[in-house]
Amino acid sequence: MKKLPSLFIALFSLAVIIVNIVNNPDHAQILFMEMNNWLYRGIWMIFVLYSGYNFYQANWKK
Repeated sequence: MKKLPSLFIALFSLAVIIVNIVNNPDHAQILFMEMNNWLYRGIWMIFVLYSGYNFYQANWKK
């Protein structure tokens, strides 16, 4: 991945997690499937970690 899309995906995913924590709904939905909030946050956290790692590699690993 390139630098800017990786950073954008990581920040967007982190924002989704923060909004979910603040709103604290009973259930969350991904692709019309209801799931536990912790599973929902875990899926978005995978995006944060993967995109953040790609951003790190693109900028500081040579």
